[in-house]
Amino acid sequence: MSKIKEKLKEFAPVGLEDMERVQLLTRKDTKFTVNDKTILELLDRIKDDYYVMEMNGFRQMQYETLYYDTPDYKLYTLHHNGKLNRYKVRSRSYVDTDASFFEVKFKDNKSNTVKTRYSVDTIPQELDEEAGDFIEDQSTIDADSLVPAIWVYYKRLTLVSKKFDERATIDTDLTFKKGGKEKCYSGLVIAELKQNKNNKSSKISKALRDMKIPEAGMSKYCLGIATLVDGVKKNNFKRKILSVEKVIKQ
Repeated sequence: MSKIKEKLKEFAPVGLEDMERVQLLTRKDTKFTVNDKTILELLDRIKDDYYVMEMNGFRQMQYETLYYDTPDYKLYTLHHNGKLNRYKVRSRSYVDTDASFFEVKFKDNKSNTVKTRYSVDTIPQELDEEAGDFIEDQSTIDADSLVPAIWVYYKRLTLVSKKFDERATIDTDLTFKKGGKEKCYSGLVIAELKQNKNNKSSKISKALRDMKIPEAGMSKYCLGIATLVDGVKKNNFKRKILSVEKVIKQ
Protein backbone atom coordinates (compact mmCIF):
# COMPACT_ATOMS: atom_id res chain seq x y z
CA MET A 1 0.00 0.00 0.00
CA SER A 2 3.05 2.31 -0.25
CA LYS A 3 1.61 3.77 -3.46
CA ILE A 4 -1.35 5.09 -1.45
CA LYS A 5 1.05 6.75 0.96
CA GLU A 6 2.77 8.45 -1.97
CA LYS A 7 -0.54 9.55 -3.51
CA LEU A 8 -1.61 11.17 -0.22
CA LYS A 9 1.31 13.61 -0.55
CA GLU A 10 -0.73 15.30 -3.30
CA PHE A 11 -3.52 16.18 -0.80
CA ALA A 12 -3.52 19.26 1.38
CA PRO A 13 -3.57 18.29 5.08
CA VAL A 14 -6.15 19.12 7.73
CA GLY A 15 -5.76 18.78 11.49
CA LEU A 16 -8.01 17.17 14.07
CA GLU A 17 -9.24 20.54 15.29
CA ASP A 18 -10.76 21.23 11.86
CA MET A 19 -12.14 17.69 11.61
CA GLU A 20 -14.31 18.48 14.63
CA ARG A 21 -16.39 20.64 12.28
CA VAL A 22 -17.59 17.53 10.46
CA GLN A 23 -17.93 14.80 13.11
CA LEU A 24 -21.25 13.51 11.71
CA LEU A 25 -22.01 11.26 14.69
CA THR A 26 -25.51 10.99 13.19
CA ARG A 27 -25.08 10.28 9.51
CA LYS A 28 -25.67 8.20 6.41
CA ASP A 29 -22.90 5.66 5.73
CA THR A 30 -22.24 4.22 2.28
CA LYS A 31 -19.56 1.56 1.71
CA PHE A 32 -17.60 0.56 -1.37
CA THR A 33 -15.30 -2.45 -1.73
CA VAL A 34 -12.41 -2.03 -4.17
CA ASN A 35 -8.76 -2.99 -4.62
CA ASP A 36 -5.59 -0.92 -4.23
CA LYS A 37 -5.35 -0.14 -7.96
CA THR A 38 -8.88 1.29 -8.06
CA ILE A 39 -8.41 3.38 -4.93
CA LEU A 40 -5.36 5.04 -6.45
CA GLU A 41 -7.46 6.16 -9.42
CA LEU A 42 -10.19 7.43 -7.10
CA LEU A 43 -7.71 9.42 -5.01
CA ASP A 44 -6.28 10.98 -8.16
CA ARG A 45 -9.76 12.11 -9.25
CA ILE A 46 -10.67 13.79 -5.96
CA LYS A 47 -7.35 15.20 -4.68
CA ASP A 48 -8.35 18.82 -5.41
CA ASP A 49 -11.67 18.60 -3.56
CA TYR A 50 -10.66 16.94 -0.28
CA TYR A 51 -8.20 17.38 2.56
CA VAL A 52 -6.49 14.41 4.16
CA MET A 53 -6.38 14.30 7.95
CA GLU A 54 -2.84 14.46 9.32
CA MET A 55 -1.84 13.84 12.93
CA ASN A 56 1.70 13.77 14.29
CA GLY A 57 2.95 13.53 10.71
CA PHE A 58 0.79 10.47 9.93
CA ARG A 59 -1.76 10.40 7.10
CA GLN A 60 -2.51 6.68 7.40
CA MET A 61 -3.11 5.53 10.94
CA GLN A 62 -3.20 2.11 12.58
CA TYR A 63 -6.49 1.09 14.21
CA GLU A 64 -7.09 -1.77 16.63
CA THR A 65 -10.69 -2.69 17.43
CA LEU A 66 -12.22 -5.26 19.76
CA TYR A 67 -15.86 -6.11 19.11
CA TYR A 68 -18.18 -7.57 21.73
CA ASP A 69 -21.09 -9.92 21.16
CA THR A 70 -23.02 -12.62 22.96
CA PRO A 71 -21.48 -16.12 23.04
CA ASP A 72 -23.97 -17.18 20.34
CA TYR A 73 -23.25 -14.04 18.23
CA LYS A 74 -26.69 -12.46 18.52
CA LEU A 75 -25.56 -9.03 17.26
CA TYR A 76 -23.84 -10.62 14.27
CA THR A 77 -26.90 -12.74 13.50
CA LEU A 78 -29.23 -9.73 13.57
CA HIS A 79 -27.00 -8.06 10.97
CA HIS A 80 -26.83 -11.27 8.90
CA ASN A 81 -30.63 -11.45 8.91
CA GLY A 82 -30.93 -7.85 7.67
CA LYS A 83 -32.50 -6.47 10.83
CA LEU A 84 -32.36 -2.72 11.26
CA ASN A 85 -32.54 -0.92 14.61
CA ARG A 86 -29.41 -2.91 15.48
CA TYR A 87 -26.27 -2.27 17.49
CA LYS A 88 -22.52 -2.83 17.47
CA VAL A 89 -20.47 -2.59 20.66
CA ARG A 90 -16.72 -2.14 20.39
CA SER A 91 -13.55 -0.61 21.81
CA ARG A 92 -11.17 1.12 19.44
CA SER A 93 -7.58 2.22 19.81
CA TYR A 94 -5.99 4.85 17.56
CA VAL A 95 -2.49 3.43 17.89
CA ASP A 96 -0.51 6.32 16.42
CA THR A 97 -2.15 8.95 18.66
CA ASP A 98 -2.45 6.83 21.81
CA ALA A 99 -6.21 7.40 22.14
CA SER A 100 -8.88 4.78 22.85
CA PHE A 101 -12.68 4.86 23.01
CA PHE A 102 -15.53 2.59 24.02
CA GLU A 103 -18.36 2.89 21.50
CA VAL A 104 -21.95 1.90 20.82
CA LYS A 105 -23.17 2.21 17.21
CA PHE A 106 -26.86 2.13 16.31
CA LYS A 107 -28.32 1.73 12.84
CA ASP A 108 -31.98 2.71 12.68
CA ASN A 109 -34.75 1.53 10.37
CA LYS A 110 -33.93 4.34 7.92
CA SER A 111 -30.29 3.18 7.67
CA ASN A 112 -29.00 6.20 9.60
CA THR A 113 -26.04 5.56 11.90
CA VAL A 114 -25.68 7.10 15.38
CA LYS A 115 -22.43 6.61 17.32
CA THR A 116 -21.88 7.37 21.00
CA ARG A 117 -18.59 6.91 22.81
CA TYR A 118 -16.38 7.83 25.73
CA SER A 119 -12.62 7.83 26.25
CA VAL A 120 -10.85 4.88 27.92
CA ASP A 121 -7.22 4.32 28.87
CA THR A 122 -6.94 0.93 27.19
CA ILE A 123 -9.20 -1.51 25.37
CA PRO A 124 -11.06 -3.49 28.07
CA GLN A 125 -10.87 -7.28 27.78
CA GLU A 126 -13.76 -7.50 30.25
CA LEU A 127 -16.60 -5.00 30.46
CA ASP A 128 -16.56 -3.05 33.71
CA GLU A 129 -19.42 -1.28 35.47
CA GLU A 130 -18.90 1.95 33.54
CA ALA A 131 -19.07 0.12 30.20
CA GLY A 132 -22.12 -1.85 31.31
CA ASP A 133 -23.98 1.28 32.38
CA PHE A 134 -23.06 3.00 29.10
CA ILE A 135 -24.29 0.06 27.01
CA GLU A 136 -27.61 -0.13 28.82
CA ASP A 137 -28.05 3.65 28.64
CA GLN A 138 -27.34 3.79 24.90
CA SER A 139 -28.96 0.53 23.73
CA THR A 140 -31.45 -2.22 24.51
CA ILE A 141 -28.65 -4.76 25.04
CA ASP A 142 -28.11 -6.61 28.31
CA ALA A 143 -24.49 -5.67 28.99
CA ASP A 144 -23.89 -8.80 31.08
CA SER A 145 -24.53 -10.92 27.98
CA LEU A 146 -21.53 -9.53 26.05
CA VAL A 147 -18.06 -11.04 25.75
CA PRO A 148 -15.07 -10.19 23.50
CA ALA A 149 -15.80 -11.54 20.01
CA ILE A 150 -13.01 -10.64 17.56
CA TRP A 151 -10.05 -8.31 17.04
CA VAL A 152 -9.90 -6.24 13.85
CA TYR A 153 -6.77 -4.41 12.66
CA TYR A 154 -6.36 -2.05 9.70
CA LYS A 155 -4.82 1.18 8.48
CA ARG A 156 -7.15 4.11 7.85
CA LEU A 157 -6.87 7.41 6.06
CA THR A 158 -9.58 10.02 6.46
CA LEU A 159 -10.60 12.56 3.85
CA VAL A 160 -12.78 15.59 4.49
CA SER A 161 -14.50 17.67 1.87
CA LYS A 162 -13.13 21.18 1.47
CA LYS A 163 -16.72 22.30 2.10
CA PHE A 164 -16.56 20.47 5.45
CA ASP A 165 -19.87 18.73 4.77
CA GLU A 166 -18.74 15.09 4.49
CA ARG A 167 -15.97 12.67 5.38
CA ALA A 168 -14.66 9.53 3.75
CA THR A 169 -12.55 6.80 5.33
CA ILE A 170 -10.37 4.38 3.37
CA ASP A 171 -9.25 1.22 5.14
CA THR A 172 -6.41 -1.07 4.01
CA ASP A 173 -4.38 -4.01 5.37
CA LEU A 174 -7.45 -5.54 6.98
CA THR A 175 -6.64 -8.35 9.43
CA PHE A 176 -8.86 -10.38 11.77
CA LYS A 177 -7.72 -12.33 14.83
CA LYS A 178 -9.74 -14.62 17.05
CA GLY A 179 -8.12 -17.10 19.39
CA GLY A 180 -5.38 -18.78 17.38
CA LYS A 181 -6.97 -17.96 14.03
CA GLU A 182 -5.96 -15.09 11.75
CA LYS A 183 -7.07 -13.88 8.33
CA CYS A 184 -5.50 -11.02 6.34
CA TYR A 185 -7.31 -9.56 3.32
CA SER A 186 -4.26 -8.17 1.53
CA GLY A 187 -5.17 -5.95 -1.42
CA LEU A 188 -8.70 -5.23 -0.19
CA VAL A 189 -9.76 -1.61 0.31
CA ILE A 190 -12.97 -0.60 2.07
CA ALA A 191 -14.05 2.97 1.40
CA GLU A 192 -16.88 4.46 3.42
CA LEU A 193 -18.60 7.75 2.73
CA LYS A 194 -20.09 9.45 5.79
CA GLN A 195 -22.60 12.18 4.98
CA ASN A 196 -25.45 14.17 6.28
CA LYS A 197 -28.38 12.65 4.40
CA ASN A 198 -29.12 16.03 2.76
CA ASN A 199 -25.72 16.30 1.06
CA LYS A 200 -26.24 15.95 -2.69
CA SER A 201 -23.05 17.61 -3.96
CA SER A 202 -20.49 14.96 -3.06
CA LYS A 203 -17.49 14.95 -5.39
CA ILE A 204 -16.44 11.50 -4.23
CA SER A 205 -19.90 10.10 -4.98
CA LYS A 206 -19.68 11.52 -8.50
CA ALA A 207 -16.21 10.05 -9.00
CA LEU A 208 -17.41 6.62 -7.88
CA ARG A 209 -20.35 6.79 -10.27
CA ASP A 210 -18.08 7.88 -13.13
CA MET A 211 -15.81 4.91 -12.37
CA LYS A 212 -18.88 2.63 -12.33
CA ILE A 213 -18.15 1.42 -8.81
CA PRO A 214 -21.38 0.25 -7.16
CA GLU A 215 -22.18 0.47 -3.49
CA ALA A 216 -21.00 -2.76 -1.90
CA GLY A 217 -21.23 -2.62 1.83
CA MET A 218 -20.14 -5.31 4.23
CA SER A 219 -19.44 -4.79 7.90
CA LYS A 220 -15.83 -5.49 8.82
CA TYR A 221 -17.11 -7.14 11.99
CA CYS A 222 -19.43 -9.43 10.05
CA LEU A 223 -16.74 -10.27 7.49
CA GLY A 224 -14.40 -11.27 10.30
CA ILE A 225 -16.94 -13.42 12.12
CA ALA A 226 -18.09 -15.10 8.90
CA THR A 227 -14.47 -15.79 7.99
CA LEU A 228 -13.15 -17.12 11.30
CA VAL A 229 -16.10 -18.56 13.24
CA ASP A 230 -17.55 -21.97 12.47
CA GLY A 231 -21.22 -22.66 13.04
CA VAL A 232 -22.64 -19.14 12.57
CA LYS A 233 -25.15 -18.29 9.85
CA LYS A 234 -23.35 -17.21 6.67
CA ASN A 235 -25.76 -17.82 3.78
CA ASN A 236 -26.68 -14.15 3.33
CA PHE A 237 -22.99 -13.15 3.30
CA LYS A 238 -21.63 -15.79 0.92
CA ARG A 239 -22.17 -13.67 -2.17
CA LYS A 240 -20.51 -10.67 -0.53
CA ILE A 241 -17.52 -12.73 0.57
CA LEU A 242 -17.11 -14.08 -2.97
CA SER A 243 -17.36 -10.51 -4.25
CA VAL A 244 -14.60 -9.42 -1.87
CA GLU A 245 -12.33 -12.20 -3.10
CA LYS A 246 -13.11 -11.30 -6.72
CA VAL A 247 -12.31 -7.61 -6.14
CA ILE A 248 -8.90 -8.50 -4.68
CA LYS A 249 -7.99 -10.57 -7.74
CA GLN A 250 -9.02 -7.93 -10.32
